Amino acid sequence: MEILKIENLSVCIKENKILNSINLILEEGRVLGIVGKSGSGKTTLISSILNILDKKWSIEGKLELNIDKVALIPQDFNSAFNPLMKIKSHLYELMGNISYSEKKSKAIKILKRVKINNPEIVLNLYPYELSGGMLQRINIAFALLMESKLIIADEFTSSLDTITQNEILKLLYDIQKKEKKTMIIISHDLKVISDLSDDICVMKNGEIVECGRKDEVLFSPKNEYTKKLLHNKFLKNDLNLEKLDKKILLSVENLYKSYGDKEVLKDINFKILEDSSIGIIGESGNGKTTLAKVLVGLEKQDRGEIYLYNKLLNKEIFKNNRNMIQIIFQNSVGALNPYRKIKNILGDVTKDIDKISKILLEVGLEKESLEKYPKQFSGGQVQRICIARALLSEPKLLILDEPTSSLDKSTQIQILNLLKKIKVEKNISYLIISHNLEVIESLCDSILVIYRGEIVERIKNSDEITITNEYTQKLFSLAK
Repeated sequence: MEILKIENLSVCIKENKILNSINLILEEGRVLGIVGKSGSGKTTLISSILNILDKKWSIEGKLELNIDKVALIPQDFNSAFNPLMKIKSHLYELMGNISYSEKKSKAIKILKRVKINNPEIVLNLYPYELSGGMLQRINIAFALLMESKLIIADEFTSSLDTITQNEILKLLYDIQKKEKKTMIIISHDLKVISDLSDDICVMKNGEIVECGRKDEVLFSPKNEYTKKLLHNKFLKNDLNLEKLDKKILLSVENLYKSYGDKEVLKDINFKILEDSSIGIIGESGNGKTTLAKVLVGLEKQDRGEIYLYNKLLNKEIFKNNRNMIQIIFQNSVGALNPYRKIKNILGDVTKDIDKISKILLEVGLEKESLEKYPKQFSGGQVQRICIARALLSEPKLLILDEPTSSLDKSTQIQILNLLKKIKVEKNISYLIISHNLEVIESLCDSILVIYRGEIVERIKNSDEITITNEYTQKLFSLAK
């Protein structure tokens, strides 16, 4: 049975053709992987399938969807949640007319199925009390509750650490094989595509440039663009970080943070020197983002001290030196006001339009972007706008929480090369939080491994990395 059939589909907005002559057939029970750079049209194709494009878009061609219900696992994991509703309320809404006790039992079962520990506790939490990885797993639970024959997963693992990503991939693989689910997997990560897909389509500039069985596309690609995607590699950090007499920019001493009875950070100690980079890795829910929020004053530690240039970082220091520490959050889409143009968003930092235009060009966006709204950009382009906004403040320390998680591999490399260039020219220090070990190794001269809120290992980034901790060994083995 053909779940989906697309013939000569073209989609335009005003005079811009986003999709051009797309032809696609998806058989029941098969998994289609769609890969391509940010802005190649992947999300527009999915929006067309879901019939959620508004009247501004013109559509030509034929699209047949032979089922009445499609489940979507979105790239922006926050978009499915009302911040004022507990997790149980979100889940219960999808369960129809059954008793409260049946809903609770079903909710606990589905949370366990997506590898969430202590589901009874999680049901009574609000979305903002959970890590990005846990929210994405709950999004997968939503999709499973809908019992649709087709599940579309749009960059669904981009915000997950390697261990959680591996668990979710195994989970979806198991569900697909046991229940014969039909899936469309959209990702810039070829590992995700190759692990789950039966067939692969490669998109470039709104067109499918190659499509076929997984083994044919991965091991015998015919298109030059596909070959380029398959051979994109990160480069190890090659910056000269051995300069003498570096000042201590930021110092963290004996830091503790709890939420209720749960201790999230335990005795955190580290220093960041001028013109240096520290990477932090660890699973979702281990305290990485909480640490970032404490460092920029969005959360208050329970105990411990933070020093900026040897001055205790208090409210007054934060107020007078707000520009010195900037942060780029994991959820780039949620960081921008959807009702404001880019010129207004960046104009909050500086009114110098020439400076704004220059930064936009440095992150790969044209000056014309200033007149657009966030929804007119791909996920990768939105991430670049967030990077531009942070750089406009000319910070001394830039904290990047999963800065490339929503970008395809080639765009990741472009952004990482940009960050390297900026670091050398501006003498900026970086604190990089990422589950992507290649990103950490590319940018950082040392690595901190966090497990259950504690730093369990400190590693010097070199060609021969020495690892002693068992948890670190597991992280590194899954990342390779």
